[in-house]
Amino acid sequence: MVNFSLEGKVALVTGASYGIGFALATAYAQAGAKIVFNDIKQELVDKGLAAYKAEGIDAKGYVCDVTNEEQVNAMVAQIEKEVGVIDILVNNAGIIKRIPMHEIPSGDRRRLERSVYRIQGCYPFYDKERSRQDYQHLLYDE
Repeated sequence: MVNFSLEGKVALVTGASYGIGFALATAYAQAGAKIVFNDIKQELVDKGLAAYKAEGIDAKGYVCDVTNEEQVNAMVAQIEKEVGVIDILVNNAGIIKRIPMHEIPSGDRRRLERSVYRIQGCYPFYDKERSRQDYQHLLYDE
C-alpha cells in the first residue's frame, strides 16, 4: 500500500477477534492505523489480542455487546480516553444464527436489527458538543 496511509488514525472494528474483522483490522494496521476492537466475551478479546500480537500488531481489545447501548457508549468513551477519537468504524460484529429468518424468535430478530444501530447511532450529541471531522461521518445516522 504505497500510496495509502492511515497513520495517526484510530480504527474501531467491531467483533474483530477473528475472521473477517481480524483480516480487516490487520489491513488497517498495516496501513498505519491504531487498532481497537471489541467482542462480547473476555475469552474472545484475549484470543484476539494474542492473534494481533502474533502478527506484530499492538491492538486494544474491549468487552462490549454492540446491541447494548450503555455498553457501546461506555466503550467508545473508554477508547477516546485511552487511545483517541475514533476515525474509522467498521461495523463487523454479527450474530450467527444457522436457521431460516422466519424461525428466529422475535426477540432475537430485534437484537439482530439493533446490532448495527447501536454503534452508528450512539453519539448523536456530537454535533452539539463539538465539531466533527469530515472523516468521522460513519459515527452518525445521517
